Amino acid sequence: MSEDSVYYRVEDAKVRKALVLAIARTDDALKDALGDVAGKVVDDAKRKAPKAANHKDRGKTLAQSIYYRVRANGLYIRSNKKYSAIQEFGGSTSPHEITPKKAKALAFNGIVRTKVNHPGGTIKAKHYIGDAMGENVTWIDSQIAQALEDALVRGGLNRGNHEPV
Repeated sequence: MSEDSVYYRVEDAKVRKALVLAIARTDDALKDALGDVAGKVVDDAKRKAPKAANHKDRGKTLAQSIYYRVRANGLYIRSNKKYSAIQEFGGSTSPHEITPKKAKALAFNGIVRTKVNHPGGTIKAKHYIGDAMGENVTWIDSQIAQALEDALVRGGLNRGNHEPV
């Protein structure tokens, strides 16, 4: 045992039952708390998502594509758009051809073309999701800690109700 560790020995059936209940409640409480904090982070990320200057709907679409999922191993905030990762982390694109997907032609600033040769380039990282998480990290920690503490109290393991070994 290390000197900075605290260990508990559970011998009483009533305490064991309370511990099992508390563990179940903390799992549910954690999932609920993660869902609550994720809503705020997603809203902040949507507000921070880059809006492309050359296409009025693209930035809106990126913002609208941001969502969250609470899984057993954590909280995931992401976008389902192909270009979201390069907007978040930055990177380079190779030269490529752009063709219309649904229309017969592309239009930009009054110019109409059936295809455009994009020269490629470097995209600077925007960190719209990372910044939203970072700006809320203290609040997230406090919300999760409070939810877990409340769940433990409801489960019968409130502070002062047990003794360390």
